This record gives sequence, C-alpha cells and structure tokens, in this order.
Amino acid sequence: ENSYLASGQGIAFLNTTVREVNLNIADNTITGNANQGISLANLSGTIAITNNNIFDTTGTAGNIDNINPNNSELFTGQGIAFHNERLQTVNLTIDGNKLRRNTSRGISLVNLLGEINITNNEISDTREEMLLPGTNTAFPTGQGVVFTNDVRRGEVVLTIADNQILRNINQGILLTEINGTITIENNRIADTRGKLAVFNQDNLNRLDFSAFTAINDINDFNDQANLDSTVAVIESRLPTGQGILVGNAIDRLNLTINNNQISNSGSHGIALTNLRDQVTVTGNTVTGTSGAIGDPNNGEFSTGEGIFVNHINRRLNLTIEINQIRDNFEDGIVMILGEPTGDLPVTAPPRADISIAGNIVANNGVNTTNSTSDEIRGDGIRIFLEGNAIVNSLDISNNMILDNQDDGIQISQGELTAGISGNGGTSQLNNATISNNEIRDQVQQGINVRAVGGTANLSIENNPSISQNGGEGIFISAGGTLDGNAEINVDVLSNLLIDNAVPDFSGIATNMLGLIPVPDGGRLCVNLSANESATGYLLTNLGGTLQLVVPPNVDGMGPILPMGNITNVMACP
Repeated sequence: ENSYLASGQGIAFLNTTVREVNLNIADNTITGNANQGISLANLSGTIAITNNNIFDTTGTAGNIDNINPNNSELFTGQGIAFHNERLQTVNLTIDGNKLRRNTSRGISLVNLLGEINITNNEISDTREEMLLPGTNTAFPTGQGVVFTNDVRRGEVVLTIADNQILRNINQGILLTEINGTITIENNRIADTRGKLAVFNQDNLNRLDFSAFTAINDINDFNDQANLDSTVAVIESRLPTGQGILVGNAIDRLNLTINNNQISNSGSHGIALTNLRDQVTVTGNTVTGTSGAIGDPNNGEFSTGEGIFVNHINRRLNLTIEINQIRDNFEDGIVMILGEPTGDLPVTAPPRADISIAGNIVANNGVNTTNSTSDEIRGDGIRIFLEGNAIVNSLDISNNMILDNQDDGIQISQGELTAGISGNGGTSQLNNATISNNEIRDQVQQGINVRAVGGTANLSIENNPSISQNGGEGIFISAGGTLDGNAEINVDVLSNLLIDNAVPDFSGIATNMLGLIPVPDGGRLCVNLSANESATGYLLTNLGGTLQLVVPPNVDGMGPILPMGNITNVMACP
C-alpha cells in the first residue's frame, strides 16, 4: 500500500493503542532501506531520535490518479517519517542526525501537537521524485523538512534550529497548515533547486502550497475533492525550490525566521503565503535565488525574489528587519496584499501592519547561476495593494537600498486589479512612512509610488540620500480607471535628492490609464518642505486633480516646475 504499513523500513513503530510511549532511537546506522529509514505512526508521549545516520533510502514519488483513485499510491523513501492519522500531542526531539541521499523527504511530520525540536541535523541531497511505471502525476517531493497538520486546530511549539539543509531538490523547509509558535533560526539552507515557473495574476488566489502536503495517508485518496485540487495545483506548475516556505497557517501563529543563511534557492529564498497574526523575519542573509521571467502582457509574474509575501485574508503583523537581501534574480522583497481577481471569498478583508527596517537590499535583479535574461527587473522593495486590502501602517526606515536593477522602492495600488477587472479596487494605504533610508544607484527610480485605485496617505521624510538613481529620485502618480480613481496625499519632507535623472522629483495626476480616457482622473496632493534638490520638482496635471500645499518647499532648495492646472491648498485632505 506504500503507506507506513508497507515493508522495508529500517525501524518501524506503529501504535495501535491509546497509550503514550517513551521512545528513544539513538546512535543507529540505517542505510539502504526501501521505504522509510525510521517510520513512526499514531504515537504520543516523549520521543527522541538522536545521532543516527540515515542514508540512501529508496522509494518513489508515488502517483496521484484522480480519475481512478484506486490506482493512486503514496510516495515513500523518507529518512524520518512520523505520521499520525489524527492530531496527537508529543514531546519530540530530532537532534544530531545525518540524513543523506534519501528519497522524497528528509524529515516528514504529520498531525503533531505539543513541543517539537528539530536541531543540529544535516539533511542533504534528498532525491528527486522517481515516477512509478506508467504514471505521470507524481507528488512534488524532495524537501529537507516537511511538517503539516490535516486539521486547522490545536497548537504546536516548533523549533527548527542549527541545521544544515543542503542540496535538496525542492524546498529546504516546507510548513503548511500549522498553528502555534514557530521558530526557524540559525540554519544554513543552500542549493535547493526546484522547478522554475512564473505566477499568473489570474491565479494568485491559487497560491496554495499546502497542496504539496495535502495527501499523507492512503485514506486521503478517498477524498475526491482533495485529489482534484491537488492534481490541479501540481499541474499548474507552482514554482518550487524555496529555501523556506510557510503557507496557510491562518489561525493562531507566532512565526519567527531569524539568522538563517539562505543561498542559491530556486524561486524564492523565503516565501510566506496566506499567514496571519505575528510574523517576524530578522537577521537572515538571502542571496543568489534563481527565477523565471514572466510576460507582463500576459499577466505573468517573474519569480526569484529574496523574500516573497502573499496575504489575502484577515490580519497580519509583519516585521522584516536587519536582513541582508542581495544578488537575487528578481526583487529583494515583494509583497502582494489583497486578492485582485475578486473570485476568492475571504473570511475578512486582508489587513496588515508592516515594518521593513534596517535591511541591506542590494544588487537584486541580476542573472544568477540558473537564470539569464535581459529583462528589466529587480526592485529593492516592491509592494502591491490589490482589491480591498487595507494597510493600517507601513514603516520603511533605516534601510540601505543600493544598486538594484529596477526601482529602490516601488508601491502600487490597484495595478493587478485593474488589469483583471478594469477598476483599481478600494485598497487603503494608511500611516505609511518612508524615512531615514539611503536609496542610491538604482537603474530606475529611487522611490516609485503609483495608484490607479484606492487611497494612500504617506510621508517620505528625512531620507539622507536619494541619489544617483537612473530615473527620478521620487516619482508619484495618481491615475484612474473607467470605474474609479486613485487619491494620494503625500508629505515630502527634508530629503536630500541629488544626481538623479532630471528632475529629482516628479508628481503626476492623470486621467489616463495607458491610452484609455477616464472621467475624472486621479487626485494627487503634495506637501513639499525642506527638501534639497538641484534639478527641482516637476508637478504635472494631465487632466486629473493636482494640489500643492503652499508655500511650497519652505527652507528647501530647488525650483518648483508646474505643468497644467495646479490648485494651491493650505493642507492636504
């Protein structure tokens, strides 16, 4: 049956009682077994797996046949597999083991609550999927560490720390459908390969990486809806190879990803999809991702970002601080907040409080080992607000954003929504501050803020150097669509803008989305004060509403260059 009931394990322990166990598996050499090296099932209690050598298990990637489910078979060959049929509480330690050249997964955990520590292990060269004869839909296996729970209830305290996770085929760490307190720290994760693929803006609501972990037991093949959705996701060719991927923990979550060294990952260094509550990403180094180039004319997204965040539901408090994110194929940090298609029912509108502070984001958008392209790509920080997303607060401060191949910071509202539905949505960007950053030597703009829908209130202030960028130092545009218009209120205060493309600052209110005329156009209100620029501040009204707080740029330097109808106001609305 290719389940834990199958033969060929090095060590197998199946509990058929409700009793707890006290189990210690230590100092064994387990090599060349068919199926799992160590296989545990339906256990609760205190369990330690320490200092074992588990090498060269054989197995397959199984087969998912949603037309004839009886032909389906589970993947096999894990180094350590601990799969419970239902949630059970354990005190589990997996420490000091060497897991090399095993098939499907290095460590695979399913349906565990309680305290779990995965520490000081070497997990390397997990083999890629091996198709069963006559099949063509295999499980996306090859991960270093996988942990999932079938039921979204109960909490785990999970620590994954001080591991060497090297040269695995798909994700280094893949966590889905788990709630509780999760700490991933001090790991070295390198050379995950994966399958390079793009995202499509029409399919953002299908970024359900939990499909990779949806089937773990032969009884799961009896769920036709689950089989169909799993096959659909696999056939959609989601990109794999992420260093760390955490997805679909939408109940209670306190996630910390700290001080990891992540290099040469396929698709993304760190990917966070559909999470809520508290997520903190600090002190990590993410370099050398590979990616695939998408065609924007077909609504495709390139991949290869250092940190990728997709948030479509409920409340998220996200902190990204003191990381080094450099030399990646696409953007350094990218966030897609909201659901642009309007097709996905959400429990509550997506809301977020975001801090991006103290990071070095440099030289992103470069060709890496497995990727070559002449396309312009590689923002330092890229944020999309789509649909009805609400950002309650955004702080981008004290970062060094250097030498990226596109913009230093780019924020857009309604761009994807307008491309799909024809209107820019109702997103809100509130209490946004971009301050105390050094933004130098980008190929395009230093800061690029644009909207075709929704409202934005932001301040760009006290940035000591927005300089030597190939485009404007600061570019802001408020536009519209046939069904609605954007409104941006911006304070631009005490910034040093030098040696950018002329002019250093450009603000545009327009009634054009591409070449499509719209009834009223966007509204942009600008408050300039105490900025320094040699080439000045170009304000252009192309049929929208452009407001300028007077007197402009008190205590500053540089000419005001108006074009079109500009209304003087005492303060922005």
